[in-house]
Amino acid sequence: MESDWTVKNDEPHYGLKEHASVDVNHGFILATTLTPASVNDSNFLPYCTLYSRHTKQPLEKVYADKGYFGKPNREFLSMNRDL
Repeated sequence: MESDWTVKNDEPHYGLKEHASVDVNHGFILATTLTPASVNDSNFLPYCTLYSRHTKQPLEKVYADKGYFGKPNREFLSMNRDL
């Protein structure tokens, strides 16, 4: 995978982004992927939640920063309340 550029707050940034899900009780990494810096974060909320499912116990809460905010992700979480 190659790094690339993105601009945030009128400041250019070069590199990669890591999208990860972590068990907040124990700190275990449940799912992770890297993308070029220019890839929109919101595309990876479904990946991080679905690939975090390693047991039959449903996810109780999903915490994410504003990069994952948006109607498609709200609808995804609403349709998958029993992840």
